[in-house]
Amino acid sequence: MSFLMVGVFTMQLLNNAKIDDIIEFTLKNEGAYSSHPNDRGGETYWGITREYALAHGVDGKVTKKQAKKMYMEDAIKHGVFYLDPASALYVFDACVLFGFNRAVSWFQHAINLVAGRRVINDDGYIGQKTVSAYESVDKRAVIDMLHKRILQHHVVTAQRNQKQRVFLRGWLNRAERRYKEFLENLNNG
Repeated sequence: MSFLMVGVFTMQLLNNAKIDDIIEFTLKNEGAYSSHPNDRGGETYWGITREYALAHGVDGKVTKKQAKKMYMEDAIKHGVFYLDPASALYVFDACVLFGFNRAVSWFQHAINLVAGRRVINDDGYIGQKTVSAYESVDKRAVIDMLHKRILQHHVVTAQRNQKQRVFLRGWLNRAERRYKEFLENLNNG
């Protein structure tokens, strides 16, 4: 277990077993390989695009082990695994779909909306201020707000680009699975 001390505030990194469970949830959603002609990400292995893989020094087919490593590095860099397990699962899976900066910024924006004022910057990184702000508001309300934004994004994307409509049902189903998993994990402590 890893701790990050920031002043008197300690952010605790989730243990490796919980991190692995979260990543496995997303890998099951992504599948090992995909190459749909309408997918703007192109060919992917475990949800990893060629561009993302190259940015992590991997050229060619991405193994499951490599995908886990890339995802773990970016999630830790963006602070996702400093959240409680239920929230980390929801935010992490959204990060894989939308990119870490965008999904974390949406999460931070939802915190501000639930707080009723700007309490943190939407900077795409979960640090001490984000964790403190999240702990001080209703977590379910934040994830509800984020969930609605994601659903809206999927619908708008499909409306704007006819080629993307083929993915809408799958996107919405995945969002609902992610939300259900969040609620189950939140209720189970």
